[in-house]
Amino acid sequence: MKKTPQEVTYGSVWPELGKIYNIKVENGYTTIIVKPGEDVKQRSIETKEKFASQE
Repeated sequence: MKKTPQEVTYGSVWPELGKIYNIKVENGYTTIIVKPGEDVKQRSIETKEKFASQE
């Protein structure tokens, strides 16, 4: 699978859960919550892979 850079935009902080980011996957956007200690870039790659496997 080809890994391409993704557009990640910061949303806000959700108290006690983490930070909210909107990421571009395929032809749309989805929202992810990144918990403290997690890497935003890694989470965005995992999310893209998850969406790609659903096709």
